[in-house]
Amino acid sequence: MSSCGEGQHQLYMSDGHGTSWCPNCVPINCVWCNSHDREGYGVPSGSSTAVIGDERVMLAILPAYSKDNERGRLHLWVTSSVRVHGVGPIPREGDEAATSFLLVKGNNDGLISLYESKRRSEGGSHGRVAFARGGGAGAGKRGGEEMDSFGQRLAIMRLYCQGWLGAAAKGMRTGPVPTKGLVAFLSGSSTGTEWRDEYLGVCAIIKNAAAAVNGVTLEGAGAGAQWPVDTQGPTVPH
Repeated sequence: MSSCGEGQHQLYMSDGHGTSWCPNCVPINCVWCNSHDREGYGVPSGSSTAVIGDERVMLAILPAYSKDNERGRLHLWVTSSVRVHGVGPIPREGDEAATSFLLVKGNNDGLISLYESKRRSEGGSHGRVAFARGGGAGAGKRGGEEMDSFGQRLAIMRLYCQGWLGAAAKGMRTGPVPTKGLVAFLSGSSTGTEWRDEYLGVCAIIKNAAAAVNGVTLEGAGAGAQWPVDTQGPTVPH
């Protein structure tokens, strides 16, 4: 994972020993973002690997900024090197994120984030915060509603990382859909302007489209579908 000049991060494949990038491999562009107007280097961020279901994934925590708020809040991301999913912000609200570390407990049954924070409400004092989320019931008591919300997002992440899409349960077709290498799965769930991605990725914006069985029909001049990657800010799935 490498930061680039526009404040974004790119994901590269490494060589067999993990000591260098493969120069001939095209990176996954614009998968994580820092400040929209950042100049120079960002803050060091934590990353780790895990196995969720049968899928080997990489977890990363990076600060995300909005244009109307200079304070960056840490967000958890997961990638299988094919897709990237934003799990959501890590408690606690009000912390301005700085250097962070991410650890996964043995047997992938817990997640620990240690980060440096700067709380403006306390005169800009610096401190270190440890946020833990365990795998069992009752784990991660701190934060109340925030913890419950984060636990729900982790459950969505587990669904996202599974190797097979339960298409039959979604009423799309019979039988599971193999997802190795799959980036998106578009089906019959659409509106007049949006073609929904059933694979928890990026929905497509459609123009001059009519509903069809298990999809849409594009008709007329200017008809098409567009995936708005890198146009919706730093905290959307890619």
